[in-house]
Amino acid sequence: MALWILSFCIMAIETWGSIYFFDTFLKKKDMGRLGKCSYVFLYLATVVVAFLGGRFFSMGIKVLATVMLFMAFCAVFYEADWKQRIFFSGLNYSLLFLTDLFMLQMENMFVSDKDVLTFSSPALKNDMALCDFYSTENMERTEQLRGAFR
Repeated sequence: MALWILSFCIMAIETWGSIYFFDTFLKKKDMGRLGKCSYVFLYLATVVVAFLGGRFFSMGIKVLATVMLFMAFCAVFYEADWKQRIFFSGLNYSLLFLTDLFMLQMENMFVSDKDVLTFSSPALKNDMALCDFYSTENMERTEQLRGAFR
């Protein structure tokens, strides 16, 4: 149950960040009261796309649906031509994606039960990865691999 609440909070933060991002680079349309509800519209649309995307679409289609959602949002609430809508929607999604990857990696680092934090995936735990900080058990494996190549 707590993960659902966390998901809705993360979507709320991402929605706020998206609106802040679009406000920074695009000129808002004068829409009166409708313009003040842009956050609610984008948040509800994001929840719907996330829910439907998780149920019916593959990841690639979900990415396209999210970028199309951002493009439609920009078409309604901002004065921008189609090239600007495509560019800023794709850029916004890319930044959100990179932020999610960073937060996932930070979570993995802080939840790790090893002595030393590791940056490699569990599948590569015993292999020599480029960004792996070796713990004591991996140091023995590393010495064995080095001895085998001498």
